[in-house]
Amino acid sequence: MEAHEAAQLVATIAERLPKAILSQLVDRLATLDELSSFSERMAVSYVTSQGDARQMVAELIRCWNNERPELSPRSLAFALQSASEVDEHHRNREEVQLIWTGPDVGNLPFRRTEQALLELVESAKKSLLVVAFAAYKVPELVMAINSAANAGVNVVCVFESQDVSGGKVSFSPVKHLGLAPSVRNFVWPMAKRPKDELGRYGSLHAKCAVVDSSLLFLSSANLTEFAFNLNMELGVLIKGGPLPAAVEEHFHGLITTEYLERISAETV
Repeated sequence: MEAHEAAQLVATIAERLPKAILSQLVDRLATLDELSSFSERMAVSYVTSQGDARQMVAELIRCWNNERPELSPRSLAFALQSASEVDEHHRNREEVQLIWTGPDVGNLPFRRTEQALLELVESAKKSLLVVAFAAYKVPELVMAINSAANAGVNVVCVFESQDVSGGKVSFSPVKHLGLAPSVRNFVWPMAKRPKDELGRYGSLHAKCAVVDSSLLFLSSANLTEFAFNLNMELGVLIKGGPLPAAVEEHFHGLITTEYLERISAETV
């Protein structure tokens, strides 16, 4: 067995063993004498339960004893502990789930768009950013947004609007959704939009939501009953990592630099 195979065993054990069991394994290895016998080393595997886990640990010890006998027990313990910390870091850093509306053929573990977005909004404790091209006839989502705002969450909504988009949408979400007064609403003013040589201009076509700088929802879906129930829509929910905070910071930067303009339901 070569060194890279031993390293793969260390990584697999760190990934699969429960943290408490791995800690026991590390502690037992660290107490072994450097001149310990093979049977003494193999006895360490009995800290794990029967089955695949014990077999993996036993295989690692055989590899250690036969191929790398010069490696001290403390060094192997340190390798396992390090691999465990790296694995936990990656688990905490980022988790991605697929979000889908449409026919279910059972091939992938999709979550539905409306369900994922509602749970996201309801989990907000400090901040909530919602961005969409179109938004209408989504009463449960509006109720969840308003509930967050009324509970003191800093809620920012950015929508395309009939009044500033030149008719690209047929109504103004801010005017018709019934959002709470404490929700801060923004649009992309016509004066801030790039135009081509024919005078055509861009749309606010992004669809996303960010909660507490730690959860990011990205989707093809608008906030509409068709998108939630009838269309084919695909997206992702990202938990942890740098992306949620980066997206939130980007939109707040657009507000600070006045690329996005605040409006109220009374003025649209």
